[in-house]
Amino acid sequence: MKKVNFPIISTVLFSISAVVTIFLFYYLSEEKTRSSLFVFNLVYICFLELLFFCYIALINYSKVHTNAIYAAGGSLIISYIIIAIVIVITYNLFLNQFLSKKLYFSTIIIGTTLTIIVYGFLIKLDTHHKTNEEIDKSKRLTLQSIIQNFELLQGKFERTLRSKNIIEINQSGFANSMEKLTTKLKYLPPSASGNNNFLSTIQYYEQDLKELINKLETSESETAKEVKENIDNTISVVVSEIEILRKSFQS
Repeated sequence: MKKVNFPIISTVLFSISAVVTIFLFYYLSEEKTRSSLFVFNLVYICFLELLFFCYIALINYSKVHTNAIYAAGGSLIISYIIIAIVIVITYNLFLNQFLSKKLYFSTIIIGTTLTIIVYGFLIKLDTHHKTNEEIDKSKRLTLQSIIQNFELLQGKFERTLRSKNIIEINQSGFANSMEKLTTKLKYLPPSASGNNNFLSTIQYYEQDLKELINKLETSESETAKEVKENIDNTISVVVSEIEILRKSFQS
């Protein structure tokens, strides 16, 4: 069954809550006491109810923000509602004879404004965090794509060496020079793919090595070793350039 994206239950509960609140306000008060303070309190309590049920609906039906933000935002909203109710009850039952309505209204307005600002700041942090995560994910995918391309070249290079009966000299613990290069790429930070100099360099050498390996594949035995030497020299240059560029990568 397809999930309904409209918060029906929260809407119904808010409607019931608002109707009950309005009824009680009018039922428990006399007409002569229904001043601007009465109207303000009624509207404000309904606003708090709306805020509460909107938050309930938000966490159930919205996936815009991360769970951490919903938790932090929920704590902020619930704290605001509780404090607001305490202020409303305390002022209207005990302090209205001692403090002016202007101070009461100002306190609520300032508190509401500060809560909105803090909640907006939380959303801003969440948006910034999600944007950075998406950028990092894109960089990881880009770097992974580069590594996969070189792994394919490595596989082709190794198959060609076997077909040409070329015995590879051990490359400091690596089976061949291409494996050394591929391993170097695997240990680069994701930020490497955000470095335009690195991307242009690696793409140039990728194409160059692809052509050399194709040439090795079709070369005669007499020239195969010479082409192989060119490949090793090119890979040595690439590895050196990667080491130089590594200093400019942000981990």
